[in-house]
Amino acid sequence: MITALNLGPWEACGNLIRTKREADGSGGFLVAEVPANTGHTTEKALVMAAAPEMLALLRNLIDIEGPQPGNSEWGDKARAVIAQATGEQA
Repeated sequence: MITALNLGPWEACGNLIRTKREADGSGGFLVAEVPANTGHTTEKALVMAAAPEMLALLRNLIDIEGPQPGNSEWGDKARAVIAQATGEQA
């Protein structure tokens, strides 16, 4: 389960997803690789690299909005996606 783990920032480099390189040369560690023979590898890598920031944004939106009667459908969907991404129960 991923709760307080600080993911990212990541970057895509071709079909590779790695930690962002810092000005001092640190970082750049491999996080994941999209197999080159799957098609649209760069696009898939870009989406995967943005995942930690998208998850953080989604969590922030849920925190800001809180329980909103009438808007519960989007909130329920957002919570389900967060649960899927983190291994938590929705």
